[in-house]
Amino acid sequence: MASRQASISRNDHDEKEIVLAMVEKSKSIGKSKSKNVVNKQSLAQNSAVVTINNTTTGLINFNQSYDWAGSIVGDTYPVGIFSGKPGTFTHAGQTKDGSQGAVVYSGNNKQGIPCGWLLAWIAPTNNSTTTPNRVYVECGPVANYDIINWIAIKSKLNVANDYDNYFDPATQTTIAAQLTPSGGFAALGANFGAIVQNCASAVMNNDSKSITMVLYQSYDWYGSVSGPYPYGITPSNYSQFVHRADLTNGSKGAVVYYGTINPTTEGAWLLAWSAPTGTDSIPPNNQVYVETGKKEEYKNTNWTQIQEKLDKCSSNSNYKDPITGCFASAEIYRNNNTAVVVAHFN
Repeated sequence: MASRQASISRNDHDEKEIVLAMVEKSKSIGKSKSKNVVNKQSLAQNSAVVTINNTTTGLINFNQSYDWAGSIVGDTYPVGIFSGKPGTFTHAGQTKDGSQGAVVYSGNNKQGIPCGWLLAWIAPTNNSTTTPNRVYVECGPVANYDIINWIAIKSKLNVANDYDNYFDPATQTTIAAQLTPSGGFAALGANFGAIVQNCASAVMNNDSKSITMVLYQSYDWYGSVSGPYPYGITPSNYSQFVHRADLTNGSKGAVVYYGTINPTTEGAWLLAWSAPTGTDSIPPNNQVYVETGKKEEYKNTNWTQIQEKLDKCSSNSNYKDPITGCFASAEIYRNNNTAVVVAHFN
């Protein structure tokens, strides 16, 4: 069984929007005349209507389920849920304890590694401050779910809230869920996903004919460089580096290079990038920012201001300093699991 780490989400706001959309879908199903709805006119919560959204890159398949109270309406849970599609089911509750259950789905992450997603819920018959709706989620390698300690899962579920999310760093999978009262039933929406970017790969081109550019400063907001940054970039040449993502927030950093423009002036070139991990349903908003100036202006760089400028940028940036004449341009784009940064300094 997976060991629970701190609840993490790369973009909690966007992911929660997806979850809430699934909640609304569950409400719509619950209020319809579908044969799967249980006593929809009742004021007590006598069932949980569940909608699971699959934002992985492939099919996820039913793995197993567990009932503490109540049972599935119909013959079975959705056997498979296609990528980009939702799957729904209704879990009928018992008169005393309501609907209390769990379901596990399995599939592959972006790297093709088999993974599992676990969703557990308590939708009590009488939802109140003392007996509230609760939901618990986790994900990870599918082997973790070969033998599940359901007593341990129930203990975690018993102290959970009505919203939960989780990110597994090992498999780079994600899961989030919300359980909401809706008259005679509880509406449960969930999102099963996986992140899509795990690093930024940068190419810095020195387009000058005679200026050797030397590393002056670097800064990491999230993530870290794999090996050292290139010490220098010779004229008409290029250097590369890979910046590994913080699997919570992605890759976000900056470098400053300097070079001698003339006997009295040293210029500087700054490159900053932001490459969130993202998911297939929440594409990463890759951003890049460049600026240039005199080397002395970057002796005590205000990284907070640089970040504010970066956060307002798009996937392209360019700047020419009117005093030194130094020029920089850059673009960032996604290529499979990598955010590619291409910069030009002159």
